Amino acid sequence: MRRKGRIARVNDGPVAHLVIDSPEKRNALDLAMIAELSAAVRLVARDRRVRVLVVSGAGRKAFSAGADLDALTASENFSERLRRIERALERAALRLARLPIPTIAALSGYCMGGGVQIALACDMRVAADDLAIGIPAVRMGLIYPRTALAKLVRLVGASRAKLFLLSARLFDAEAALALGLVDSVAPAPRFERAIGELARAIAEHPPGAVRAYKQVVDALANDDAAAAERVARKVNSGAEMYAALERVRAGRVRRVR
Repeated sequence: MRRKGRIARVNDGPVAHLVIDSPEKRNALDLAMIAELSAAVRLVARDRRVRVLVVSGAGRKAFSAGADLDALTASENFSERLRRIERALERAALRLARLPIPTIAALSGYCMGGGVQIALACDMRVAADDLAIGIPAVRMGLIYPRTALAKLVRLVGASRAKLFLLSARLFDAEAALALGLVDSVAPAPRFERAIGELARAIAEHPPGAVRAYKQVVDALANDDAAAAERVARKVNSGAEMYAALERVRAGRVRRVR
């Protein structure tokens, strides 16, 4: 395990884990932790051995309760502190979203505010059945960051995004699944096993094709069919495809003999 401050990095073969490690505060994020998270994502991006990244929170009580309100209200200069935290979270989320490898947010316990922003930046969100997820920003008279709002609207639609934001309530795992916020739910006792199985299954596929699928789907989500087609054509005439089909051909030859 590599630890820098309160972000822990664990490599399990081709699967990297980044753990938000401040369980005494339900993994709430202050400026230092956000900077550590951003730096850790950058290191993962440079490690060609890593094929999948899992982001989680330490302990079982929370993925992240969002911005650390103690740090935010340490002085009366709320606006400046809020802007600094928003800018830092935006940088970290953007760096996470731009990773070329698939990313999984492993959501258990509380996931609120800035924690939701980090989760939305991941490609997939898998929840334990004890999840409680919400964005209470409206209660404090705050508008959530626009990039994260745009991702939320693309994910669940405008009316459901309004329900989620304006109710300011916590949604449980099944409600979050129905809303489209999470992609699957696992029982809490086998949650870590479910995450591991998914990550390893993805990591076993040809890495070039996996990265290309992420590019293609993201391009299609952004209505860029031309970019999706360019990536698909390159992969479908590449070395991984030829190697896979050659294995199939060799297997057929052996069976005929």
